[in-house]
Amino acid sequence: MNEYKPTYRVYIKIDENNFITQIEGECSLSNLGGLDQPNVIKIDEGEGERFYHAQGRYLDKPIMDEMGAYNYKYIDNEVVEATEADKAPFYEAEKKAREEAERNSPQAQIERLSEALDELIMNMV
Repeated sequence: MNEYKPTYRVYIKIDENNFITQIEGECSLSNLGGLDQPNVIKIDEGEGERFYHAQGRYLDKPIMDEMGAYNYKYIDNEVVEATEADKAPFYEAEKKAREEAERNSPQAQIERLSEALDELIMNMV
């Protein structure tokens, strides 16, 4: 007698640049927000934990790298690893955001006020 082995589907969600922002197996499909969305795509199906719990077992690397950039893209009906060139715009945007946050931090504002006060005092003398 053949033992029944269930088949599970794997779905991804992609953004406007085809980066894979989410991967889900059968056990967590509700996390995708609905399978009828144009950016949700079935990419595979098979047996076992790799397919059922796809979010942690299907891909070789995590969805995002240590800097928060996505590691995979969906190109020509294939999951491919994102290149450093693919990730460069993200890294540049993150760098600008960090610099802006540092410029507007309370400490930076205090330093600017202190410098302005020092200059004002020097001009009064």
